[in-house]
Amino acid sequence: MSSENSEIKTLFVKVALPLPLDTFTYRIPRDLNGVIAQGQLVAVQFGRKKKNLFGAIVVEISEKGPEKYQAAYIQEIVDEVPLISSQQLSFWKWLRDYYMSKLGDVMIAALPAGMRLSGETHIFSNPNELINPSKLAQEELKILSYLEGNSYGTAERFRIDLEIVNPLKYIRSLYEKNLVLVAEDIKSNNKPKTVAMVELLVDKTDNKALEDAFQKVQRSQKQAELLLNLINQNQDLKKKELLSSSGASNAVLLGLAKKGLINLYNQEVSRFGVHLQEDIVFSLSAEQENAVKLIKLGFEKRKPVLLFGPTASGKTYVYLQLIKEALDQGK
Repeated sequence: MSSENSEIKTLFVKVALPLPLDTFTYRIPRDLNGVIAQGQLVAVQFGRKKKNLFGAIVVEISEKGPEKYQAAYIQEIVDEVPLISSQQLSFWKWLRDYYMSKLGDVMIAALPAGMRLSGETHIFSNPNELINPSKLAQEELKILSYLEGNSYGTAERFRIDLEIVNPLKYIRSLYEKNLVLVAEDIKSNNKPKTVAMVELLVDKTDNKALEDAFQKVQRSQKQAELLLNLINQNQDLKKKELLSSSGASNAVLLGLAKKGLINLYNQEVSRFGVHLQEDIVFSLSAEQENAVKLIKLGFEKRKPVLLFGPTASGKTYVYLQLIKEALDQGK
């Protein structure tokens, strides 16, 4: 055997980290040559003062190392099956270039929290899932046992306290089995939208209950008027609408609540406000009709079109007309 054939190549990978950065280069341990693939999730250490552990996506494999720094080794392959396909990776790069951003920013937006782990990601046990120990690795059982005695854990704590060399692999496995949750799953930034509502607690069909209710507000004409307003309604009312229509103050409303005549509560509502209604009929001006014609001509020739006009010039009606025509064609 020749010495040339016996030589093992030194390979490097460019990875995307869940940080506002472009790719960073790492060295592949020789025993992983031929195993590393584009799109895989790997564990790497990153940082100057404190080397933190991150899950990173392999973007490119080559024999060319970095020129301005010495490449550190990747720690481990977290998931042997590529998490991202070559087509998805190409799309990520397009998004980066189009929005003049960083590949790490695209990664943060594209991947769920459980797939962009770091050494400081807060890990919680999922109390709603049953654990089958026979289907778990020893390291996974250690992590779950740790979480039973602590409010949360991190990959760094698992590495130090449990002496698990590369914990991201096992955290990822537990996350896929729905046995652990990450902080972003628990504390979502998208809090539900609510509206303050007013519920009448007096039975309107019971004369004795009505008499007792007005007896409680006999010393406050404003409370009595507001109570009468509520009795004449057929359903719970939005607090804002009630105060606006009655002219009462919030203090008067709170007075009724303290006397046990009404209940104030928050009702969750959709942020999207979808309403079914009849088709809105609108007519285009000659200028708008001409714009629609030119846009459709541009579409036919597969050319980009710029619709220009100042605010309130009627561009929205042009959009609506084109949307309507597309929907009528089943598009």
